[in-house]
Amino acid sequence: MKAIGGFYELLLPRQSIEYHKDAIALSSGRACIRTVIKRLKIKKCYLPNYTCDAIYDPFDLEGVDYDLYAINESLEPVDFPELAEGEYFYYINYFGVKSAMVERLYDLYGDRLLIDNTHDFFKQRQHDCFSFTSARKYFGVPDGAFLYAPMAIDIVEPRFSEYSLTHSVERLKGNQSKGFEAYKKYEKSLNSEIYRISELSEKMLSLVNIEEVKRKRRDNFLTLHSLLQKKNVFTFYDIGDNDTPFAYPFLPHGKYNKTVLYSFNIYIPTLWADPLAHEKSTEFETRLATSLLPLPIDERYNEQDMSFMAEKILKGLNNA
Repeated sequence: MKAIGGFYELLLPRQSIEYHKDAIALSSGRACIRTVIKRLKIKKCYLPNYTCDAIYDPFDLEGVDYDLYAINESLEPVDFPELAEGEYFYYINYFGVKSAMVERLYDLYGDRLLIDNTHDFFKQRQHDCFSFTSARKYFGVPDGAFLYAPMAIDIVEPRFSEYSLTHSVERLKGNQSKGFEAYKKYEKSLNSEIYRISELSEKMLSLVNIEEVKRKRRDNFLTLHSLLQKKNVFTFYDIGDNDTPFAYPFLPHGKYNKTVLYSFNIYIPTLWADPLAHEKSTEFETRLATSLLPLPIDERYNEQDMSFMAEKILKGLNNA
């Protein structure tokens, strides 16, 4: 029953997000994965070593067998298994710069390819296979993921309601450390249950200027590449017109201690430490887990910010 009177609630726009209007709006990437598993009745799936262990959880919960595969220095599969009946191949469009690899895999596997576009929020429907993207990795929303399906799917689950914005509020107040602790606590609270996107996140996302965000991310990516490419192990960057990178993946040739950047208020995440515990992880994947710097390129920053960050990174490399 609608409440009348009392304190004034959070003021939010009435409209809903339009950008992914043809997708199924769920609470998380894991909710998308679990929805796919339930729909397809997957017998076995090939999953990457180099990822967050959270993607394995939906498969474990649904009792689906999976094998792990390695990636090479181009962030592409080392081997391409022949799929038996009921088997699928799961690939991450790493950092939003591997669209060409996605196309190659689709040519090979067709609708038995599962595309993880959590590193390119703006990717929409691709071919006649399942794909999904995540809002939480891109914007300050507590939940939100968008699943593209090759068939109609009815989602009867309730909206996600166990959200928190404490971490965002603390950062807004200037409490970076306190906000980070709250962020880690909130991340641990999330699971693989299927919910529809919360009304809060849906309304917040409707405020995003999509084209402006895409333009700034691409510009910042290209600025960093022009400044750091000679020091970067990765050489495969050829982003297409429809690609909007998640970060600029910088892998230095030598060792680099990113904690030296903290004194300049530059905070670089780790993506991901989980492969360090995998028996099948290759030497290169271990190096990714320990040395990769996924540099932020989002719309909060401009060319001057990118130049400042690159300058401090290069200085640290020269002093190593």
